[in-house]
Amino acid sequence: NVEAYLKVAADTDNAYQNTKYNISRMLPSKDVASTVDVATIAEAKSNADMFALFGLTDYYQSVQAGFQSKAAAAALRLPVYVPDRAYDDAHIKNRAFFCDPCGVQLLSAQDVAGHEKGKRHKNKVRTMASQAMAALSGMDTTNFSKSAAINDKDENDHPVPKRVKHTTAGTNDDQV
Repeated sequence: NVEAYLKVAADTDNAYQNTKYNISRMLPSKDVASTVDVATIAEAKSNADMFALFGLTDYYQSVQAGFQSKAAAAALRLPVYVPDRAYDDAHIKNRAFFCDPCGVQLLSAQDVAGHEKGKRHKNKVRTMASQAMAALSGMDTTNFSKSAAINDKDENDHPVPKRVKHTTAGTNDDQV
């Protein structure tokens, strides 16, 4: 019974762990004296070891040789993929519908018009313009921000008034 299962497992190239589990479940109970027990199956580290326990090494090796010859024949039949030309993405980008500042490929003139009205495009163009102006004037733009440009003045010369929140809590407006 176990030998028949092992032959089927070899013919189907069953996974080692599945074969090991099924054989350990198929073994007779502890009361029956057997040459192979669960402990010896647990010590087997491969299908070859497991087949050797039951004397089926020759059968296992012949089936594995058949699998290897089939794999080699299949590898010879596979065509080697050779592209007919080198990949060139120049034809993909339609320069009329490409936004250079944002690096976005659009699909139509309507998409271009909508993109140019959008916040992302406008912010990108503003950033590029401010960097160009700063480069012309010689400013360092690595840490440039709007708040830094506004707060360049000394705050002692022109203190910013603090906002005070006025509330009517605690007042009694009903009394005259």
